[in-house]
Amino acid sequence: MDDQFGEDPHSVLLEQVFDSFEETKRDVVGFIFAGIPWKTYLNGLLTAGVVGIVVHMQETCGHKFSYLIEGNHATFLGSGDHHDTKYDDLARSSPFASFASVDGDEDDFGDDDCAYTITVYPSDQLREFYNFT
Repeated sequence: MDDQFGEDPHSVLLEQVFDSFEETKRDVVGFIFAGIPWKTYLNGLLTAGVVGIVVHMQETCGHKFSYLIEGNHATFLGSGDHHDTKYDDLARSSPFASFASVDGDEDDFGDDDCAYTITVYPSDQLREFYNFT
């Protein structure tokens, strides 16, 4: 598989820590650094036995990748969008970690910041699991 992420995508978060909450006069005194291995984040989200949820992650910097969640295990499907388009009308999307932006507005991210949107889709496997037509 030709994939820009290799085995599993990771994201790096970096946030400045200031010596004051006042915006006019403050100095940077440190940084908070966190790495998000997406597979680890997605593992354990569903109850064992629930199968066939496709999670598509897209960031404002242009990267896209997808996972299949089966029970409490996530499998990386690769770069790009790997959901079945016949389920487009059942998609549910949400900004990921919108609390990290000012006032929850994705437009407040800087030019070098990448905001994520997570979209969840059902699959044929989920449809068969619940036997709905």
